[in-house]
Amino acid sequence: MSERDKAPRWVLWLGVSLAVGWLLFTLRSVLAPVFFAFLIAYMLDPLVDRIEQSRLLRDRSIGRAVGIAVLLLGVFAMTAVSLLVIFPMVYDEIASFVKRLPGLVARSRAEWEPLLLQYGLEVPNSVADAFEELHLDLQSVVTTGYTPATAAAKWVLGGTASAVAAIVASLMIPVFAFYLLYDFDALVARAADLIPPRHRLEANGFFREVDEVLGQFFRGQFTVMVILAILYSVGYGSIGVPLALPIGIMAGLLSFVPYLGSTLALGTALLMTALDWQGWTQVLWVLGVHALV
Repeated sequence: MSERDKAPRWVLWLGVSLAVGWLLFTLRSVLAPVFFAFLIAYMLDPLVDRIEQSRLLRDRSIGRAVGIAVLLLGVFAMTAVSLLVIFPMVYDEIASFVKRLPGLVARSRAEWEPLLLQYGLEVPNSVADAFEELHLDLQSVVTTGYTPATAAAKWVLGGTASAVAAIVASLMIPVFAFYLLYDFDALVARAADLIPPRHRLEANGFFREVDEVLGQFFRGQFTVMVILAILYSVGYGSIGVPLALPIGIMAGLLSFVPYLGSTLALGTALLMTALDWQGWTQVLWVLGVHALV
């Protein structure tokens, strides 16, 4: 086949790809719960297979459906309990810090002003003065920072970012995850049957390797994120760093980006240490905790 004959085929594939991309973008509000449900099913399928092959299910004939239901209930219950425990702790820590902030700013200003004045740096009297010297409006900064988050949320939810829509979408995720987990192996087998027989063996080996690598990456990265969040929160909290729990959670969530989570954790912890100044010993403790983690 000549290059002239191949060109229309590439154009056709390009057009199909663009059409599929446009369709996925248009249906993002509908497909978002399915996407998250598929991620949950993909991560939990190996565990469901182990439960299904266990002696408990073979002896008592409980079945795959009951095993999936118990597993999903356990996972979502643990997630809900964790959020109900963590969110109030984060809120209390932030609220306590905000109440202490004027006193901390005044004390840190008294501590650092003589040193900074030696280098010709003038210390602002308040946070508002600092924004004014930078020619920034505090309200506009907050609004500007809020707008991308709102836009992202609306993009994910397809422009219907209402409480009812979010609740309905959240309730749909475990339902979709249940049915995907129940038929996950059958779906994989049927997808494999779509491959032409002459390429099936090679393609199955390729997709098996991709599945192994992706599965290890997602499960491993999630485990690393949780461990780092716990280590940073406990480590910084044990040495008295303000906002240790929010810093730890932020570091854990951003740890999937190389160096970003750890850099923000160290920088924020040092900033909080400078604000709540207790001497250079605490700075060394922050560096020690960071190096240990």
